[in-house]
Amino acid sequence: MTNSPVIILSVKQMPSEHPQNIVNLTPYTKSCYGATWTEYRYPEIAPPQYYNINPQEGIVAKIFGNKWFIQYFPEYDRDDIPIGGIVKFTKTNGKLTKPDFKLPKNRSLDTEFRISSYRIKLFGTPAFIQSPEFPAMNSLAPFNLITHESGWGDAGNENILAWFDANGIPINACLEASCH
Repeated sequence: MTNSPVIILSVKQMPSEHPQNIVNLTPYTKSCYGATWTEYRYPEIAPPQYYNINPQEGIVAKIFGNKWFIQYFPEYDRDDIPIGGIVKFTKTNGKLTKPDFKLPKNRSLDTEFRISSYRIKLFGTPAFIQSPEFPAMNSLAPFNLITHESGWGDAGNENILAWFDANGIPINACLEASCH
């Protein structure tokens, strides 16, 4: 790694907005037992990649043409409930971290939600355990940066969602955390 710019973003929960007011979500139809409804898919940086590491160890990944060494330092309250943390992006020329597992690009929408044997999912879509959340900044949905399978509460996870500027530089991040 080189002595490169470091961007540190504070991660906190943000209020959810109505998905129809967010311009870059993709609606799709789901049905089950005769009922049909609309769900919304987040934009993706890339197809999901799975890693068996702790988020503090970090991953080198390419995001919109930039190579970053990405670390997530979660923060929990005294009852071990996620309340935020810090995401640290360090620009690097280092070698990309090889994922332990990757899904094919033509995966079904439900496939990636069934894989929970990995600690970290980079990219893809958020894995909401309860109801989906739709934070927005200037009417734009964030990208799923990291899903951390922390197991908090009753097998819970943390979705770290991030926004990037037109040059692929991270500018904001937020947390969605839920458990069964």
